[in-house]
Amino acid sequence: EWTGRSLGLSGLKKAIVDTAGKVGHDAVIEIVSHPAYVDDYLLRSSSLNRPREQDKSDLLALAQERWLEQNGYQLVAFPDLTPRGPWSRSK
Repeated sequence: EWTGRSLGLSGLKKAIVDTAGKVGHDAVIEIVSHPAYVDDYLLRSSSLNRPREQDKSDLLALAQERWLEQNGYQLVAFPDLTPRGPWSRSK
């Protein structure tokens, strides 16, 4: 899990690279986060309100930089992760 650990953008990138190094570059890496725009309701109802806002900022920056694509990663939707998904070797 990433939310609430205050990794920041550089920490997120490092976590992705380190994880890919452990599991292999062709593996699926799942990033658990809880990005949000913080409003009054969230301020009153969650202890992770500021970390959620930071998650949002970090994920948007990652997308705007196109860092995943530039480093050989492919962003996919969860429903694509099936035995016949884009990462499967047997089609």
